[in-house]
Amino acid sequence: MKIIRSYSDLHELHIRLYKFDIYRRSETYKISLPQWDSEQNNHITNIINRYNKKCGCTSGTFVMLLVFAGYILQYFLNGGTFALVGLKELIGLVTYTAVGAIAGKLLGLFYARWQLINFVHKLL
Repeated sequence: MKIIRSYSDLHELHIRLYKFDIYRRSETYKISLPQWDSEQNNHITNIINRYNKKCGCTSGTFVMLLVFAGYILQYFLNGGTFALVGLKELIGLVTYTAVGAIAGKLLGLFYARWQLINFVHKLL
């Protein structure tokens, strides 16, 4: 757990959030600024840790479902039928769905990081 005891620590966190590290472990933070009371410190700590732990699962699932439904809709609107479904269509469906899930997950992770950066910036 990283304890933030001053505005300089908070500024250091803000700078560190801009750095991309693929091996970054989700670190928890504890805000302990003397200018704020314990309730404010706990509230800010909870918000920062909530943003920091977001994994992009919701957006990944949402985009995956959109791509899945879009692929099936496109197939049938272009004259496809159940009788004509073959290996090529199934591989296409699986490939597009997997790419959609990965893209959605990455978008969710970047959005959560952006929210965390903006939140810490507002605290400064």
